[in-house]
Amino acid sequence: IDKHAAAQQRRAAGAPPQPLFLYLALQNIHGPDQVEERFLAPYNASMYTPRRTINAMVSAADETVANVTAALQRNGMEQDTLVVVVSDNGGPIQEPSGNPSSGNNYPLRGGKYSFYEGGINVVGMLKWPAALGGRAGAVYDGLLHACDLYATLATLGGASADDTGEGRVPVDGIDM
Repeated sequence: IDKHAAAQQRRAAGAPPQPLFLYLALQNIHGPDQVEERFLAPYNASMYTPRRTINAMVSAADETVANVTAALQRNGMEQDTLVVVVSDNGGPIQEPSGNPSSGNNYPLRGGKYSFYEGGINVVGMLKWPAALGGRAGAVYDGLLHACDLYATLATLGGASADDTGEGRVPVDGIDM
């Protein structure tokens, strides 16, 4: 982000800004369950060790998102940047082998590898102050599926998700 912003500043005055697309797929909350000691420190050492580790892994992911947000703010890019944070599934409460795991999706039943709410009901967040500023803090309690993200993001970007011209297939999702 810093390098992109520096390149923007070097461009000729009056030249249109160049867009930045950053896809950051965090694997922090996936095996192997390991994390730097500094992320473990805030959690009580008497806590069940696998649970303590998974909590620390979430803290590491949180710090990464905070670092990206800070870089956007530092470079004056926050207002015009869409940030999307989503999870892929609930925490694992049981490994495929049948062994217990460290996930906890309470009060929802089930977890990763299951079709119960604890496995499929996850949180997500969209932040784009310039475009969504009037809806900051809004909560949507309805259902949204991953396939709805395409239609939603296309609309936010000014494109039509319903374009079914030659060679295109209908979109299986709705603009949320």
